[in-house]
Parts: sequence; C-alpha cells; structure tokens
Amino acid sequence: MSQILTMVAQRLALGLLTLIAVSLIIFLAVELLPGDLAEAILGQAALPETVAAFRRELRLDLPPHERYIEWLGAMMQGDMGRSLANNREISELIGVRLGNTLFLAAYAAIIAVPLGWLIGHTGKGREVAVAVSGAARAIPSFGLMVLLVLLLGVLRIPEAAIITFVLLAIPSLLAGAYTGLEAIDRRILDSARAMG
Repeated sequence: MSQILTMVAQRLALGLLTLIAVSLIIFLAVELLPGDLAEAILGQAALPETVAAFRRELRLDLPPHERYIEWLGAMMQGDMGRSLANNREISELIGVRLGNTLFLAAYAAIIAVPLGWLIGHTGKGREVAVAVSGAARAIPSFGLMVLLVLLLGVLRIPEAAIITFVLLAIPSLLAGAYTGLEAIDRRILDSARAMG
C-alpha cells in the first residue's frame, strides 16, 4: 500500500511542478510580447495619467518577478483574479463551464458505458466499436462543429457545440468501458455468474 501512496505522491508532485513550469513559461511569453496591456485596453487616446493609474490597478507597475510571485501566491489561495473581458471572477467563469463539461461527459457516459459493457460482456460488435472509435478520434473537433453548424443552422451554434462534445466523448468512453470489462479474467466472470 505504501508503494501506491508513494507513486501517487510522486505523480502529484510532478503534476504540481509541471503546472508551475507551464505557468512560468506562459507568463514569460506574455511578458515578452511587444506593447502595453494598459494602453491596449484603454486605447491610444487615453491620457498618460489614466494609463498610469490603470497600470497601478492591474499591478503592472511592479517588476515581472514580483507580479508572478504575487499571482502564484494568490492562485495557491484559490484567488484566480478577475477577467478583464467581463469583470467577473475567473473561478466563477471556470465553474460554469466545468459544470457544463461534467454534465455533457455524464450524458456521453450514459450512452457509451452501457454499450461498452455490452460489447465487453458479449464480445459482439468489438471490431465495429474499435473502427468507429478510431475514426471518431481522428475527426477534428472544430471541423465537426463547423459541419454541424452548417447542418443545423447558424442560430444553433450552442446546440452544435453540445452535440460535438458528446459525439467526441463517446468513443473514448466506449473504448474504456469495453476494454475494462474485457480485461477482467474470464474465471472471475464465470464465478460471478455461478453465484447469481
């Protein structure tokens, strides 16, 4: 059991280091971009005093390393900040989209998991499921969404996005469900059937 806990701890530590490294790379890449964020948001006609006040408000007047450390500390406390696009909390925006994603993943699982269990249990349709899963994984998501927008109409973009997500989630869930059931030793399944 301690080996499993050690492996989980190592994976979590590696994941945390990866997140910090990626955030640092993105921060540095944004920092190297030409131009000034405050001027870009306020426009070229903004007065220098207004730009300076806005830079102070966004804390852009601090050196880059201080801003990064401040941002990282806030992130570790759960404060993701506010969106500059609509002045809402980023955690709220992520929460809404995460809720939608979980709902759509559950919807796809309702379709794929029973079908995968049926394929894994009976062995019938495995080749078709493998072919369909492979083909569906090769479809670019944006291309499928554009095709669905063309079929459904421009006014139905949200519906096209929902259908795209569900259609692209089903193959992976289906493959995982039947592969997981196929991996179970047949003797265990025979024993379970014998026990009722």
